[in-house]
Amino acid sequence: MCDVTSTAGKVPGVRIPDRATHAWGALGMAAALLIGIPSLVAAGHYKHTPWWAVSGIILAAAFFLAAAFFFMAPLLGRRSRHAEAVPVPAFRSAPLTDPALWEATVQPSGNHGSMAFHLAHRFSERLAVRTFTLLRVTVTDPGHIITSTEGTGCIYQYPAHFPAAPPVRSGIYHFDWDGRDDHGGWHGITGGDYEVTALPGLIVKIVDSRFENWKYITLIAAFHVQIENTTDADLLVASYGFTCDNGGLPPWDHQASGDDIMSVRREIHLRQERQEYRPVLRNYAHIPAGTSVSGWYLAAVTRNPSGGTPECVITITDDIGNEYRAVLPRQEPQAHEFQQ
Repeated sequence: MCDVTSTAGKVPGVRIPDRATHAWGALGMAAALLIGIPSLVAAGHYKHTPWWAVSGIILAAAFFLAAAFFFMAPLLGRRSRHAEAVPVPAFRSAPLTDPALWEATVQPSGNHGSMAFHLAHRFSERLAVRTFTLLRVTVTDPGHIITSTEGTGCIYQYPAHFPAAPPVRSGIYHFDWDGRDDHGGWHGITGGDYEVTALPGLIVKIVDSRFENWKYITLIAAFHVQIENTTDADLLVASYGFTCDNGGLPPWDHQASGDDIMSVRREIHLRQERQEYRPVLRNYAHIPAGTSVSGWYLAAVTRNPSGGTPECVITITDDIGNEYRAVLPRQEPQAHEFQQ
């Protein structure tokens, strides 16, 4: 913002008194009347104040108040102009595409295998963000696979929000943020690199779980498990394992009869043949490099008479003995209330 003073209508070499000068003159005249009229009355030794003195004093007081108003108005106006002339911080007038004004960060999120790209203005300028009708972030993974996503938000999850993006792997990721203006043109905002380290070879997640009380003998549990290979090589699976924390209760098969145990195992086998629980997790003997697979794992767990479900652990062991685990926390029975 610039402070421009107009010189239109001014005569060179002639100084025109401003409002403040007139106000000082008015104040001086009013003060003289307020002091002079009582002095004249006292000097004349009047027993009673004449009418013209009373009227003069009243007129001088009104004149004084008016002069005081005209005196303060220029000062207030000058103060207002001074406030408007406060210099604007440099970052407001700098180009919005200046990388120094933006901060792009990457944070891991979830249970490995995911990260969040975040863009923010260093001075929290809302107008700066609103200048762009769309924001786009482009990511290049360690295998030089390029994916991007765009929208009005400033936070995007990788790979969930990036179409056809491969699973997260160890290595350096490069990213670029761009903004689109009102005319459809794209402008580079900022960019950077982010290194993903210490990722396990396999990332195992339980994405869905179902429990059914089967004939009060046991709980038949079905787990939908997702496996991601974060390496550049195929990984061989040696075994799949399952354990659960019974919370001090004896295992269900230690209490059931032989016939009940056989009926439970038969039921689990029949359910694994259904399309609902396909593919079967155990059928994956190897996990291809940089890919993700999923399947169902069924097991019988001890039923707690008080309700709830136990903590369950799916364990995958590769061909060299490394173990990868996914844990489903214990779930206590819930009380639900419906109010009409």
